[in-house]
Amino acid sequence: MTSSTTSVSTSSSSLYQFNVDPVISSFSKISKAVDDHDYKDAVQCASVTIDQINQSLLFSVLDYRIHALCNIYNYEAAICDAKHMVSLAPSLPLGYLRLGNLYTIQGKQKEAIKTYETALKNSFPTLPLKENDNNDPNSIHHRQQEQYQNLIQRKNTAIEQYEKRIDFISMLPKELSSSILAKLNKESKSECLETCKKWREILLACPMAWYTMNMNNSNFMLEAQIESMLSDIAPNVRYLSLDTVGKLTCSKIIQEMVNGIFCNLKSLRITAKMMELLIREDWNLLITSGFRRIQHSLTELKLDLAFSNILISPKMIKISDILNKLPHLIRLVYITPDLKLDSMGDFSSMSSLNDTNQGYPLKDLDLQLCRINRRMIEPLLQHCSQLRRLTIERCVDDFVDLLDLYCPNLQIIAYNYGAEKVAELNKNEIDDKNDGLRKFYFSADSLEPQPRFDYRPIMSLILNNASTLDTIDIEDWSTITQPPDQSILPYDTTELKKMIHLKSFSIDYDGNHPVAESLLQSIPDYHALTTLNIYIQKSLPRFIDYLIAARRPQQTLRFILPTNKTNDDHTALLGLFQHYTDMLTQPSSSTNKNVTYTKTLETLGLWDATNFLTDQMLNTLSNIKSITNIEIISRSSGISPEGLNVFISKLSDKMTDFRLGGLDIVNDDHLIRLANQLKSLTHIKLEVLEHITDYGLIVLMDRAIHLKSILISTCPLITETAVNYANLKHIEISINDV
Repeated sequence: MTSSTTSVSTSSSSLYQFNVDPVISSFSKISKAVDDHDYKDAVQCASVTIDQINQSLLFSVLDYRIHALCNIYNYEAAICDAKHMVSLAPSLPLGYLRLGNLYTIQGKQKEAIKTYETALKNSFPTLPLKENDNNDPNSIHHRQQEQYQNLIQRKNTAIEQYEKRIDFISMLPKELSSSILAKLNKESKSECLETCKKWREILLACPMAWYTMNMNNSNFMLEAQIESMLSDIAPNVRYLSLDTVGKLTCSKIIQEMVNGIFCNLKSLRITAKMMELLIREDWNLLITSGFRRIQHSLTELKLDLAFSNILISPKMIKISDILNKLPHLIRLVYITPDLKLDSMGDFSSMSSLNDTNQGYPLKDLDLQLCRINRRMIEPLLQHCSQLRRLTIERCVDDFVDLLDLYCPNLQIIAYNYGAEKVAELNKNEIDDKNDGLRKFYFSADSLEPQPRFDYRPIMSLILNNASTLDTIDIEDWSTITQPPDQSILPYDTTELKKMIHLKSFSIDYDGNHPVAESLLQSIPDYHALTTLNIYIQKSLPRFIDYLIAARRPQQTLRFILPTNKTNDDHTALLGLFQHYTDMLTQPSSSTNKNVTYTKTLETLGLWDATNFLTDQMLNTLSNIKSITNIEIISRSSGISPEGLNVFISKLSDKMTDFRLGGLDIVNDDHLIRLANQLKSLTHIKLEVLEHITDYGLIVLMDRAIHLKSILISTCPLITETAVNYANLKHIEISINDV
């Protein structure tokens, strides 16, 4: 390794050279102790020597890595290494020189001055003088003396630069400085508040900088600063999130809310962690007086009380009380634990709202309560005729028929589905009235025991909104009843052909539900369909016939494959892959100019819990060159290491996203082959792969030059080494150990 360096890392001194003199001296002591049969002293001397060698070598390696990091402009990582050097040898000048120089490069002259001052207090010659040391420019003592003089020089230079600093925030036009300050994170705001009185005044006078305030204990200093300046900041806050802040800070915020200082607050979020710390007196003060003072401005309230003991209180706030106290709410998220408590309340006092024939202005409602039934939900819907989006979990009764009666403007309904997976409303959808429902989500997986839901109101909802629906996701048909006579459906299936805007269709059924079958049979008529997610436990060939009959592929197709595979299932899926391959060379058969048809399959997902997938199937699949995103989660023993290699080698070099999981045959060689083949790879997910190591992942990062993100889940041999390397390569990486 060369000793020549850039000005970034070595303007103050050359790279560290390992000092062998103390080690040689220690060897002499160890040898003498052994000769004298003083083995206890020999062990002690040897242990000290090993520590010296390890620390000296680490010190040297850190210095070289700082040099490399600076040459790729990763100064934050270089600063961490410089601080490590200082901790290893606090009496040596070199670590301080590196750290101070890095601060200078970043323009942090104040930090550089502090570093040099600390160094001058701690640094001194650590080696005894030898004869001719002063005359030998290469001696250790001479280099340390030179570094000590450099400390003094560097400190003086940093002071000169600091005194010449330009206060750009004060010099910029107010509009521009406000725009900059508004984009700062919490840590940067904390530094600005501490920089000088002028910056503190400018920041406090910048309304946009305080529009969003997340109190989550990530920066205790900033939260303490905010608490002391709350009267100045609070009028500017639009979005306030309270999550595990200190009790005193929380009490201060609630008191200021009661005092009316949060006069422009639009959104308030209180989490379960926060509720665990919140004393009952503060909670009662918030709902009795605080809500009253923010009622005219607050349009969004999120209460996550899932793990809060405060629900035991007889003064627990109910939905009817929330709507009464906050009459301008547009969005309400209310989450409670699975306890048998009445969270709805009495809506009779809200009858005056109906005098306007408009009902309550609420348009987005997310409820996760305890086993909601029809009797509980109907009074709420009666007063919320403006609803555009409704997500309800833990609902045990049918109430779909009430939606047409009470919520004519509803656009999105999620029934026991999971709010985090449901599409959000955009601004236009909140204000505009719609001609019908757009998205319908249904599931009952989370309910125990699972209730039964009548198919008739569900199908009535779908048919009445056939011309507007763009998303249907029904996860569990086993909880939906069937017609008494399965050979005769009590509705006109030709009405399903009106779903000309249906883009996303997801279905999970056992192959024996006639209503679900009617929806699948109509797939060839869903001309706008681009995304299809399917879990069919039986009759897979019949479903594949529907796909082939459509004479066009979906843009996104995901299968959860049957657990009880038959030869017909295997043959049918092979036939579908071959069909999509053949379509790549055929012209589009679309004749409808009003419909945009998908022409190629781009995303394919296969989830295989048994032995469905084989080498033959992967080989056929690899011929679909239009695929740019593939997801394979399988534990199939029908896939061999050689078969996986062939599959990877035949994939399109245009593929950007790759997800692989479950296969116990996958090793580092497969990762390297992926990197060599997929020249456009930008995102990769690796799950439950026990044999891949840091080596394979690092080679992948080196060779996949367009790689942007890596998600690792349950890969036990992947360590922080790979994470650190990803950070050096500026690749986003996440490791989840399930």
